Amino acid sequence: MDEHIYVRVAYALMLLVFMFCGCLRCCNLWNYSTDKMADVYPARREAAIAFFGVALLFPCVAYPFGSVDAWTFVRCFWILYVPSTASMALRKFFFKEENPKQTQFRLVLVGGIPVLLSLVLFAYACMGGTSLDAGHWLIDVVIVAGVLLGIYLIYVLADLVVRMQRSDGGLRCAAVAFPRKFGRGIAAVCLAGLAMAWAVFIADSATMHTVIAAFAMLSGMCILITILHPQWKLSGKGLALLPAMSTEKEGRKNLLSEAQLDILERQIRRLVEAEKLFLDPDLKRVSLRERLDINHSYLSEVFARRFGSLNRYLNTLRIDYAMRYAAEHPNIKLTEVARVSGFGSMNTFYRAKKQYEAEHPEEAPN
Repeated sequence: MDEHIYVRVAYALMLLVFMFCGCLRCCNLWNYSTDKMADVYPARREAAIAFFGVALLFPCVAYPFGSVDAWTFVRCFWILYVPSTASMALRKFFFKEENPKQTQFRLVLVGGIPVLLSLVLFAYACMGGTSLDAGHWLIDVVIVAGVLLGIYLIYVLADLVVRMQRSDGGLRCAAVAFPRKFGRGIAAVCLAGLAMAWAVFIADSATMHTVIAAFAMLSGMCILITILHPQWKLSGKGLALLPAMSTEKEGRKNLLSEAQLDILERQIRRLVEAEKLFLDPDLKRVSLRERLDINHSYLSEVFARRFGSLNRYLNTLRIDYAMRYAAEHPNIKLTEVARVSGFGSMNTFYRAKKQYEAEHPEEAPN
């Protein structure tokens, strides 16, 4: 049996899956929004190109791997493809728009050069000869380009991780809607893919080719499933899978739609009220943001549009709790009621009590 039969089968399956995923990425299967597709799916074109780009690996399926040029092409392909497509898609998806000249310059260097080299190697592979044997100058060029592209991808991932720790770190609205766990997961997949690409190039073994083909196929499917359907889950942290949609209200541009506000409001109430976090006098917005794993701007908007403010929401809950607690303990001192109800000081308690009485005179505490 051909020792490379498993490699050819793995690549054939990967090609079929990637072509299917590329077709899906070109379609808007869930037209739930009137927003422009470029805003809902900011890296849609880049993702489709990445999926269709693996069609260049057809020679490794059509020709026996005994062909030196076909084998060499596949080895070189991954060290160009992985960092180029990953960095371009990540920047388009996560980062805000930048200077058009910088975008064009990056497109030529990070996208154009790898494509040109891949096409030249593809031509050699289609001929099925032995031109790309050891020591060919083109292989040296590919190695240099692969190293530089890998360094750039690591830079993009490091920049992404740093920016995701800040509330307004120059990220797109659609990107910061994703939880940090998703961003870290994408970074891990990209780094793993880069490591495997170089392992394939260096090890030059059929086993490594089979592994990276399977890894690429599974990773592409998982990423597509995660980002393709933004309404995949509408509860809990499912909002993290919803791209931001802009709506106009009262002359002000909002980041969140009413549906997204509903999801976030339920999420906040479930966390703060069910777990009684409001009883903690030191509860701050930053701790809520970390627990909810959402962007600072989104959290500010939902409090402004649904709760008035964080303090108002917490103090209302604390006053309600104080009323019940005082009724259950009629002999307890007011200072103790305020303390167990989450108020940091009596002044805060009195202000909250006064505001509550003004808004709910029939329910106001005595």
